[in-house]
Order: sequence, then C-alpha cells, then structure tokens
Amino acid sequence: MFKKHTVCTHTEPTDASPSLAGDAANGWKTSYVLALLLTGAFLMATFVVWEKRYEHPLMPMHIWRDRDFSLLNIILQIGSLGFSTSAFWVSLYIQRFITPNALMVAVYLLPMAVVGFSTNVIAGLVMHKVSNKLLMGVGAAGYTLAFLLFALQRAPHSYWPFIFPGLLFITLGADLQFNVVNMYVLSSMPRNQQSIAGGIFQTGFRLASAIGFGISTAIFNAVQKSPPGSGYYADNPAAPYAASFWFAMASSAVGVGLCFFLRVGTQGGKVGEEEEVPAVGASGVEVAVAQERVKDTKGKSPVVADVEKTL
Repeated sequence: MFKKHTVCTHTEPTDASPSLAGDAANGWKTSYVLALLLTGAFLMATFVVWEKRYEHPLMPMHIWRDRDFSLLNIILQIGSLGFSTSAFWVSLYIQRFITPNALMVAVYLLPMAVVGFSTNVIAGLVMHKVSNKLLMGVGAAGYTLAFLLFALQRAPHSYWPFIFPGLLFITLGADLQFNVVNMYVLSSMPRNQQSIAGGIFQTGFRLASAIGFGISTAIFNAVQKSPPGSGYYADNPAAPYAASFWFAMASSAVGVGLCFFLRVGTQGGKVGEEEEVPAVGASGVEVAVAQERVKDTKGKSPVVADVEKTL
C-alpha cells in the first residue's frame, strides 16, 4: 500500500516548537516566559487554597479522598503527557522524512482511527467481565511500548517497523484508559459528584497535554541546537524527535508502576445494590437516606425503583 520513501528535501523552520518559549529570545530563560510560568503556578496553588476554604467550591477537595479516583486520574494524565505530543511529533516526522504531502500524512495516520474505533467497541464489551485494573495496565504498557518504538526510529527507516505498530499501541493505550476512567466516574462515584468528577478528569487530561507540549518542545529544541555527536543518534536528523519520545516513554512507565496500586475491578453491566454509595464526607442524615433507598430498591436499579415509586 505504501511505497518506501527517502528523506524529503523540503525545508522547514530551524525551530519546530509550537510553544511560547520556542519563539522567545533566550528560550525558557526569557524573563516574560519565567514570569508567566511562575504566575501560572501561583494561580494554581491559590485555586487549591480557595477551593478548600470556600463554602460552595467548584472542585470540592474531598473528592480526592477516593483513592482509586485519584490514582486513575494520575495514571491517565501521565499517559496524556505523551499521547498528544507524540501524535504531533509523529505527524511532523512523517511529513519531514517520509512524505511532504498532507493528504498522505493523514493516510499514514489512519491506523489510529481504525484502532480507536475498534478499541472503544471492545472495551464496551469486556469492561464488565475483565478487571479494569488490568485494562489500565494494558493501556499504560501500550503507551510505553508505542513511545519506545517511536524513540528507536532513525531516519530514513521505513514506516512499517516502528511508526505503524507505535500508532496501534498508542491508540490502544489512550482509549482503554479513557474508557476505564470514564466508567469509574459513571458507575463508582456518588451521583452528586459524577459531573464534578467528569469535569475534573477531562480538564486534567487537557492540562496534562498542554504541559506535555511545553516539556517536549523544550527537549526538542535543546537537542536540535546541540545534536549528539556519537551514539545511536549521531548525525541523524531524527534525534530531536527521539528525545521527545524518550520523555513520553519515561512518563508512561511511571503510570505502569502506579497501576499495581489500583483496586478497581469490573465496571458496568448489571447495576447492583452496592453501587448506591453516599458521598464522601456526607452527613449522618444523608448516609441514612442513601442506605434506606438502597434497601427499598431490592436489587433493582435505583433509577427503575424511582420510576416505580412515582407510578
């Protein structure tokens, strides 16, 4: 289907960074870049303090007392540090070393769409039968293997040995982890916290992607300005790309280790009595009402029980 290409000879900017620091005079040492970084860190810390003290917080801090919810979010965000950035660098790599044609770049990336659709369908069929802790581990391992394959690529190697399998594994990792965390929010979190929890993990995913872009582009620029003179990547234009992929692999490897501490079993399928859990930090009255409601459902879905009571 795909022909073997040689390295493209079209020109590209010396600095391929999409970040603010990439255009600054002294990179990350530029005064306004440092000022903005410190301001962002200060505002994030202030937000946490405010949310802990405010009577009606946007993000109640007690939601993080759910151990599995916290771990799932950390693992998901560690993976997303490399997912979005690696997809960007792989696209740029293909455009530079395989084909400059934008349409052909999309064709080369098409396996991501196919695997993404298939993984979501399969996840929906097995999540209530297979331990979701295992699925999170498979997702984290898929990320790590994908980033490793991308990092080992040396221009002008062909598409099939490294990029193609890497695209399969990176999509597998992203969709498995996203489905598990999403299902945990829907089935294991208390109803009055589901929208908050969903917003937290969606925001965290996007924030981690933005942070990953900043770190990976800093690494890319540093290696591009001082390319290695010896070793595996000596005199190879793929070295800056590989450095970004090594960072992504190191991040995802941490996620693999954290998966061992999860206590998530199967999720979804038939709704059971145990799924109606009072909110963390709920008062004694709320706990009593929740327990009485579960008792009245007699094993039925709480939603079905509410409809029957209404009728």
